[in-house]
Amino acid sequence: MENIDNNLQGTQDGDESFDMSTIGEEYLAKTDNIQEADIVEGKVVDITGENYIIDIGYKSEGVVPIEEVKEIYKEELPEKNSKIPVMIIRKETKEGTALLSCREAHKVIVWEKITDCYEKKETISGKIIEEIRGGLLVDLGINAFLPASQVALNFTSDLGKFVGRTLDFKIIKLDRRGQSANIVLSRKVILAEEREKKKTELFSKLEVGQLKKGIVKKIMNFGAFVDIGGVDGLLHIQDISWGRVKDISEYLTENTPVEVIVLTIDKEKEKIGLGLKQKKPSPWSLAKKKFQEGAVVEGVVTGIAPYGAFIEIEEGLEGLLHISDMDWYGRIRHPKDLFKPGDKLKVKVLMIDIENKKMSLGLKQVQEDPFRAFEKQNPPGTRIKGKVTSVKNFGVFVELGDSLEGLIHISELSWDKSVRKPSQLLSEGDWVEAAVLSIDYDKRKISLGLKQIQGNPWDNAEKEFPAGSVVKGKIT
Repeated sequence: MENIDNNLQGTQDGDESFDMSTIGEEYLAKTDNIQEADIVEGKVVDITGENYIIDIGYKSEGVVPIEEVKEIYKEELPEKNSKIPVMIIRKETKEGTALLSCREAHKVIVWEKITDCYEKKETISGKIIEEIRGGLLVDLGINAFLPASQVALNFTSDLGKFVGRTLDFKIIKLDRRGQSANIVLSRKVILAEEREKKKTELFSKLEVGQLKKGIVKKIMNFGAFVDIGGVDGLLHIQDISWGRVKDISEYLTENTPVEVIVLTIDKEKEKIGLGLKQKKPSPWSLAKKKFQEGAVVEGVVTGIAPYGAFIEIEEGLEGLLHISDMDWYGRIRHPKDLFKPGDKLKVKVLMIDIENKKMSLGLKQVQEDPFRAFEKQNPPGTRIKGKVTSVKNFGVFVELGDSLEGLIHISELSWDKSVRKPSQLLSEGDWVEAAVLSIDYDKRKISLGLKQIQGNPWDNAEKEFPAGSVVKGKIT
């Protein structure tokens, strides 16, 4: 603590820091038995160039130097016929007048007031006049020290903004030794008492479901603290929006008003849970009416996982686009190869589970299945051209367009049974013409035949080789 040597004077600021018109009768001596050092109430009967002439009800009038009056009353100087407290310095001078002092009266009265407030633990008003090391200097009529830690509920480094303000304080330390005084003040104590009073009053009236107006005090990564009338409640990040909240500052700003709903009250721990999203109905409660199964909707990619992508249809209404419903071919290794957060997609609603808040979406279902399209255009027996994509021991894969492939099994390559390997006839990159033999939608397989293009030699065998004819052949 800093010891302030006031000499019981300080820099007064008139009735801004101490109202001299409110002097109690306990400070005033009866004029019928006045003694030196007594404080009496005097009436200003005249004002000369140098002095105030004061009638104290004694046989002679008293004199107070005008400079002394200005020191105490500043700009609001007492006028003629007004009354002021003065101390009797000398009952009678050589000139036959009483020597009075309003300065000494002021010091005694102020000190008595300060002592009384300290003993009774009452508040006292004072004007902050200067920022000094470690805190602020306050004029109570006598200078007092307000430590920085006692200025507000939370420590503030900007003490300059308080200079010039008249506030209420409590005296937490009072030490007077001769003409020196150490007076330590606290505004924090008053604010804490007011907060406790407001808290008690608020908790007595607070109910779950109430709509409260508040001020956003502080934003954290897990939520925001909101002052709802002297008490802070927690607005958790999960209760800010029905949708995903990544950055709270996109929804809230410190020191701005917000209207919230009381969700939970714990009077024992003095904790209040608040909600913002609860002001609107859950989007899931309306989902069944707004989005029927089979409907095509537009959404935004909000998250990606190895098994699929999360699509937000509207705020708080999110569905899963499973990797198996992304394309008709099942060739996607990871959804990140196709999408990124923020991408807009048109998807089909496959399933809605309101109770469990789940929605399945499909992307491939928005487009016609290329397998069905191929089946319509190329029924069995159709001739089709394609490029050989790979040659295996069991057959040859042929590209049919639109990412479809057909298989020419080794048994369908040639009527000549001497062909033991597909590579004897075809190589990767060759173009071939084949016949569509069959289409299995469930297994998503297309079977092709190469030998069918050439025609079955057995169909003409009877004509070419009638019974009894002599032929030449190769031993196989």
